Amino acid sequence: MQVNPIVSIVMSVYNAEKHLSLAIESILNQSFSNFELIIIEDCSTDESLSIIKKYQAKDSRVFVIKKDKNKGFKGFVENLNLGIETARGIYIARMDADDISNIDRLKNQVEYLDNHPECFLVGSSAVHIDENGEKIGAFLSETNDKKLMNLLKKRNTIYHPTIMFRKELGLHYRDKMNGCEDYDFYLRLLSKDKIFHNLGEPLLQYRILDNSISRKDNYFVKWMFVEKAKEFYYQRKSTGKDLYHQFDEQELKQFFEIENPSSENIILGLKTAISLQDIDYLKQLSHKFSTLYPSHKESKKYALFSKFPIFILKIINKIS
Repeated sequence: MQVNPIVSIVMSVYNAEKHLSLAIESILNQSFSNFELIIIEDCSTDESLSIIKKYQAKDSRVFVIKKDKNKGFKGFVENLNLGIETARGIYIARMDADDISNIDRLKNQVEYLDNHPECFLVGSSAVHIDENGEKIGAFLSETNDKKLMNLLKKRNTIYHPTIMFRKELGLHYRDKMNGCEDYDFYLRLLSKDKIFHNLGEPLLQYRILDNSISRKDNYFVKWMFVEKAKEFYYQRKSTGKDLYHQFDEQELKQFFEIENPSSENIILGLKTAISLQDIDYLKQLSHKFSTLYPSHKESKKYALFSKFPIFILKIINKIS
């Protein structure tokens, strides 16, 4: 293994044989070479493990952790935390098993963090590619730090596989935040007044896959988790702590399957509908809210919101 690596790259792998070699090679061929690549192999049923072992045999910078049980999303978050705990570098970088890092990615991010000790985490722009590696779009990152951190309070504006951050005791992802563990991670750092930056240049080719974790769950419920992460952020800013320990993520995951969801989750759904400017969901949930909880002090307010045109909802969302 690399002696005293500057950077530890954390990669979780599950059934990624199609694109895995490109992802690993894009790290091993970096212009900056003082790193370790920590790969957590999550019980793949394809040839992923064989591919990883091939690179491990050729390059001592590759360190492999073989899991004995796949636990789905919670296991994925466990893998990220395991990678952070194992990391020996002063900086930790994320990498997904189907993306491609540009050759100077590590070099540019290390230089930025070295030269800006006030910055805790740096991301970048990214090029979108499809299954076949063809460019299909781009993500242009917000490079003004003040604007970036203000935007983060409203939506996720940092691509997770582009980030590099300083290793610090106690850093971890939370496994109840289904599909938005990265956003929750950023907001928790933001609560501690950490400073973020995005490099404008695209340092990653981000592959859009139909079977990615973020696309499997119901779209609206996914955004309810995003809204929950924001709710936790404002709890921390208000009281110094959040109510994550009381959060039942299973009830939220099954929101549309439960006949009588809690008033708290319906309000979360209503806030999500306003955030997405989704009139149909706003009307549907407002009706359910007034039916199940007619005496709730918030019921009339959301019933009123459901009658507003979209441009009013945009104003409400901007103010909130």
